[in-house]
Amino acid sequence: MIGAAQLDGAWTGAKHTSAGVLPDGCRCVAERAAGGELRITYGDRATYLLSADGRTLLCSPAQLDEQAWRRFLLDAVLLKASEAHGLEALHASAVEGPDGVLAFATQAGGGKSSLASELVRRGHPFFADDALTMRRDDAAIRAHPAPPLMNFPLEHPEGFAAVELGTVLDVVGAEAWLAVRHAATGPCRVAAIHLLDRRPGLRLGLDLLAPSPMPLLDHVLADRGSPTRMARRFELLADLVEDTAIYRLRADPATPVRRLADLVEGSL
Repeated sequence: MIGAAQLDGAWTGAKHTSAGVLPDGCRCVAERAAGGELRITYGDRATYLLSADGRTLLCSPAQLDEQAWRRFLLDAVLLKASEAHGLEALHASAVEGPDGVLAFATQAGGGKSSLASELVRRGHPFFADDALTMRRDDAAIRAHPAPPLMNFPLEHPEGFAAVELGTVLDVVGAEAWLAVRHAATGPCRVAAIHLLDRRPGLRLGLDLLAPSPMPLLDHVLADRGSPTRMARRFELLADLVEDTAIYRLRADPATPVRRLADLVEGSL
């Protein structure tokens, strides 16, 4: 960690800039320099500077003892560092099953974290809350566990408390930031990816899809990147589905999460 003036002194200037407002209300600005360095500004709470090779990360928090900048660092900034090291990511929550990672992908608010937390409560090791990172290791594709942290609704639809899964580090809006007690510790193959489809009127069911990378492209968490990087990403996804079951997990929004979890466990 360094002071704001030191971090500004290490910055060479932006070539590309993108910005948006996060769910917690903070404005996030990402600036890429001509040399590849990435500066991320998290509202007025912190600024981060990632070197082009992803090996050096400078942090300048406004208040050292505040949890929010740490949460953003572990949830978002380290994901960018993973991308710099060649990892690809899906917008998915995941747990570890008996034969590999079970991932759940959908749009924001689609219930992937609730389903993962129910499976963690049942004894499956936590693997990732919002981003599942993967890369090719020794010719095989492996998923790498995220920090053992997850966002947990204070009013969980199944009625169980955050303390059943771990230790509450902070409360942000209607969610607790939780350090999960039972978590995976090493890389693992991806056994199944469940694409959650929760729309009114849908009957609960699990459909095995054809092994195609196309349904996964909507869930990729990454900038477009260079044509070479995009081609490598597509090749990784194409190879992934050759060894991974892709399911459509459908249910009405009113269907209890425990019933979705029963269906997932029944397919193992």
